[in-house]
Amino acid sequence: MNIRMIAAIFAGTLLCGCSTWNGAMSTIGLGQSDEDAQPAAAPVAPAPPPLALTSDDLCRQIAKAAGEEAAGEGLDAATQQSKAETTYQQCVAPARPPAR
Repeated sequence: MNIRMIAAIFAGTLLCGCSTWNGAMSTIGLGQSDEDAQPAAAPVAPAPPPLALTSDDLCRQIAKAAGEEAAGEGLDAATQQSKAETTYQQCVAPARPPAR
């Protein structure tokens, strides 16, 4: 009778709908848990840092934005160009110490 009971439990475990042997064994408490069974994920490499902008590139972008802002205000092309050039010159000019 003991052997029939063990066989019935074993057959029931196999037929319980578990997709893997490990799943079947963990159902009755003999297998690995899901965390132990899955391999650890490979660490994600950090993204490379963005390319550093030089101060000249940054000043050109600021000047372009100033020209676009002037265009959005409805100013003519000459004024847009003047505003962009002035902004660029102010950006690249060395900072002056405060006056005493």
